[in-house]
Amino acid sequence: MSEEEIHYASVVFKSKKPQQTKPAKEEETIYDEVKLQNDPTQQTSGSKAGILSEKEAGRKHGCCQMLTCFLVTFSIILVLGIIATVYFFSFHDMKINQLRANKAENKNLTALNNKLRSENQNLTYQNENLTHVYNDLETRIRNLTVEQEQLKNKTQDLKRQTDELEGRQNDLKEQIENLKKTQNELNVSRAQWSIDEYCPKATKGRKCKPCQKGWSTFTTSCYAYNNAKVENQRNWNGAREGCREKGSDLTAAANEEEKGYINGISPKEEGIKGYWIGLRADQGKWKWIDGTELSNQDWIEGKATDGQCVTALQDEQWRSVSCKEKNAWICEKKALKETAESDYPQVAAGAEMKMRATPVHSNLMRELHQVKKQNHEFEGEKETLKEQIEKLKETQNELNVSRAQWSIDEYCPKRTNGRKCLPCQEGWNQFQTNCYGYNDADERDRKNWTEARENSTGKVSDLTVVETDVEKSKINNTFSPAINGIAGYWIGLRADQGKWKWINGAELINTSWIKHNATDGQCVTVLEDREWRSVSCDEKNAWICKKKALTVK
Repeated sequence: MSEEEIHYASVVFKSKKPQQTKPAKEEETIYDEVKLQNDPTQQTSGSKAGILSEKEAGRKHGCCQMLTCFLVTFSIILVLGIIATVYFFSFHDMKINQLRANKAENKNLTALNNKLRSENQNLTYQNENLTHVYNDLETRIRNLTVEQEQLKNKTQDLKRQTDELEGRQNDLKEQIENLKKTQNELNVSRAQWSIDEYCPKATKGRKCKPCQKGWSTFTTSCYAYNNAKVENQRNWNGAREGCREKGSDLTAAANEEEKGYINGISPKEEGIKGYWIGLRADQGKWKWIDGTELSNQDWIEGKATDGQCVTALQDEQWRSVSCKEKNAWICEKKALKETAESDYPQVAAGAEMKMRATPVHSNLMRELHQVKKQNHEFEGEKETLKEQIEKLKETQNELNVSRAQWSIDEYCPKRTNGRKCLPCQEGWNQFQTNCYGYNDADERDRKNWTEARENSTGKVSDLTVVETDVEKSKINNTFSPAINGIAGYWIGLRADQGKWKWINGAELINTSWIKHNATDGQCVTVLEDREWRSVSCDEKNAWICKKKALTVK
């Protein structure tokens, strides 16, 4: 080596004295230079030794490197092992904790599973119950659906029947309204017929009799025998209908005297074997047409056999024959009675005109209202109506006689010098071909428009319908006096669907008669020397009635 080699060595000096606790310091390193003398003899050996030392140093250095690598590798492996061990034990603890948690959770899940199993069993039981309930409900729904369809069909049938009944009801209402509209004329016609039949015209005027022409009088009845030819003779029912057509019925004997009279008016003529009377067999008993039993069984031989009826013939005993045989017949009805003058009120000249309804007519009106009521009861009342109609037919004789008696007593009142027939009843005024009566009622007796019309129809009339200017002037000046605080008199004019209409349905032609517009709910009143007024139909007023006058000359 040309240059001097310098070798460095580290020397650490250790003291035997106990070390005192001092703050850690960096170790002190002392360096000293050591010079080696060059020995030629040793230089060669030294060179060799140096070469060897380098090799050995290199070998040692390689060993050190290997050892260092080994130690580093071992350290790394050891650290990794420690880390792995730590991780293993940490993972193991975590697993244990997780297993413990899983065990606890598994326990909870087991409990939950048991709970859910129990709930599932309950739900299964409930489901079965609900299934049964559902099946029951489904069955009930099917049944209810069927019932609903049946009820729907019944409802439709009932609706159809209701519509039919309503239609019939409307028809009946229309018929009743038509009857009301023509009632005045019909009653006047009946009164005219009664007077013409019972009080026929004569050269010295009319003379009223208890029986019509062609009828004979005995006590309180009228009799007529029908000595029909063989081809016109009838069975018992047909003969009874023939009597009813004449406002009478087959004759009935109440005592021996009447029986003798009936035998006397049943003459023997060619082709006549007997005359039907109102006696027939009913449930093994002889009964008159009014339902009473024959009191004297000696009047006829033989037992009462259903289907047998009785005939009478002059100078012969009553016979029982089949009701289907054809014979003549005898009719009977009540005779009119002569009424004393004192039974009727007299009206002095210039006295106020009043109207009255006789008891007979009141009864007829009650019967009419009853029939109206029955007409509205539709089905289920047919049999009742038939029975009532039959009863009305049985009493038709008395009703017709009563009407005739009423007509004659009203229109032909008896005076000291006999009866004198008038075109209008007492208390009514005649103008042209009509009779008028105004009701100047006290304030407490005044009526609204509907009530006033009902009162008029009860007197066989109706509220006044004005047809001409002359009639209007007569009503205003004569039949609507301004007395007793009367604000007006109802007439038969009212608003209907925005038009003024009379009670007969005709519209008011001369609109100048009233200046007010037609407003539903308004009716018309008149008053002496005043224009016609439109007022509420609910107001209370007097009223004027009108009906046809009779022809008596």
